[in-house]
Amino acid sequence: MTTASRSVRLATVLRWPLGLALVSWQYMWRTTPLHRSEEQGSIADLPEHWDTDDDPDGRRQGLAAGVGPLLHRVYTVRIGHSTMSPATLMEAVAASLNRVSPEMAVFRKTCGADGPLRHGDEYLVRMPGPWDGPVRVVGRDATSFQLATLRGHLEAGQIKFRAAQDGDELRFEIESWARAGDRLSHLLYNRLRLAKEIQLNMWTHFCVRTAALAGGRPRGGVTIHTRRLDWPPTVASPASADVDRHDPIRQDASSFDFVFTPAIRPVLRLVGVSPVTAGVDLTPTHVLIRFGWWRISLQRSNIRTATVTGPFRPWKALGPRLSLADKGLTLGTNSDRAVCLTLRQPIAGLLPGWLLRHPNLTLTVARPDELAALLTPSIAAPELDAGGVARP
Repeated sequence: MTTASRSVRLATVLRWPLGLALVSWQYMWRTTPLHRSEEQGSIADLPEHWDTDDDPDGRRQGLAAGVGPLLHRVYTVRIGHSTMSPATLMEAVAASLNRVSPEMAVFRKTCGADGPLRHGDEYLVRMPGPWDGPVRVVGRDATSFQLATLRGHLEAGQIKFRAAQDGDELRFEIESWARAGDRLSHLLYNRLRLAKEIQLNMWTHFCVRTAALAGGRPRGGVTIHTRRLDWPPTVASPASADVDRHDPIRQDASSFDFVFTPAIRPVLRLVGVSPVTAGVDLTPTHVLIRFGWWRISLQRSNIRTATVTGPFRPWKALGPRLSLADKGLTLGTNSDRAVCLTLRQPIAGLLPGWLLRHPNLTLTVARPDELAALLTPSIAAPELDAGGVARP
């Protein structure tokens, strides 16, 4: 078992430079015109039921679990001279994803019966570099299918493939809603833009190959429209956050600021923590926490208790701090009062989850009594197993 694991890791490492070289070569010699545009998004860009995703086994990596902004993208290609109907085209695509996927990406089915794509099937998408990503089919009808990312994917979100008749042409579209899956992915995706360009290259090739599968030709190239939405979506932007979040008349009861000790503010700014970049926002299903460079999405059903605690010794409650005693995480901005959340299942926070998970979380927010009351379950919630599924 150990030998096989080392072989797999070695093969993956060796595949990175070759795969990246192939992507770069294809990018430089692309002949299909690309029409790219990008603009600021809004809450309207969120997919339906984004915060109440059906997740029976706790493995789905939804938008709330991601890091950084949401990118809502639509890739569109118009296909001329095809005799296929939209349903026939999507049936052909679903029958063999690798016929339309570029050479750099391979779909390997890991769960489900042999044959065409079906609802509930799972795939591992193998790509150049460390981008391999597990996905699950969460929607399928005659003219479309939809995939959702699973734990361990480079991204957190979902993607939909669809075809429609548009006059005498076929219109094929890929619509994605995605955030970076973790902080490393955020660096590669949104800062260095490396992973972002690889993904764009992959899906534009997918559109071109789908046109070929339809027996037609792309008309006018491929159009890629991107809308970028800062996260969490309940806060409009850093420019307006100072006004909206700190106005006591306009402040939403589901939003909580961190209370800062004045003397510690300059130190916390070194790690990006300020009144604008730190806050807690509640949705019906999640607690969304921003603390400078750190982002945590916590399912409310994972909270065992929420209690008010404090005061603390200053060195124990300022900044992002790990408890050596129990691996608990404190996000501290003052030493007076805080809310301590004990969790049913440990979560990632300070570091990626495969390195460290925390069984409890302490937040030095304003109105701690109110936050604790909102997060205290009104009835005893069920225990969760290791996969996050409720025990009977």
